[in-house]
Formats: sequence, C-alpha cells, structure tokens
Amino acid sequence: MNCTDQKSPDTGDLTEESRALAAPVLAAVAAHFKVTHPDLPLESHSLLVCTGVEAYNLGNRSREGDVPTMSRAALAAAPEAPEGVTRGRYAELLLETVAELTGGQA
Repeated sequence: MNCTDQKSPDTGDLTEESRALAAPVLAAVAAHFKVTHPDLPLESHSLLVCTGVEAYNLGNRSREGDVPTMSRAALAAAPEAPEGVTRGRYAELLLETVAELTGGQA
C-alpha cells in the first residue's frame, strides 16, 4: 500500500479525541470539495493536500499545537475514495463520516 492509498476507516476504533479533531477538518474538506470543481474526479493527492490545509486553517494557521494531530486524525477517519469518484460526491461521503464521528451532530 502506498502512502496515498485510501483505506476504509472504522470510525468506531478512533479515540474520542481523534473523533473530535477529525470531524471539523473533514467538514472543512467537504465544504471545499463541494464548491471547488465538484464535478471533477478526486485526484489522489487532493485529499492529502486539502486535509493538511484545512487542519492548518482550523489550527489558527500555525504548525504548532494540534495541527499535525488534527491532520492525521482526519486522514485516519476519511472514507475510502471509490475509483473515479467526483470531488462533490466524495464531499457527501465525508459529511456522512462527520455525522458518524459526531453522532449525527454535524
């Protein structure tokens, strides 16, 4: 498996802290994908880059603190990207994951 390969998460295996850190990052990534080229296919690097950027934004644009942890938690919780999925459809999958992580309180 390559570092860019996505795997299906089992969000039940995540700690409460990881769930709390991952949910807002994934919600921000979903919001970005919904408005930025939603009809284009999701490229393998887009999820990695966007997750890092959104964690950085949510972490007050600092490399310190929880930003790396937030990014890792979000990537661990992110659903597998089906072959050929569009950015818009993947945003929907991310929002489903956010709802699961937050107990439906997205």
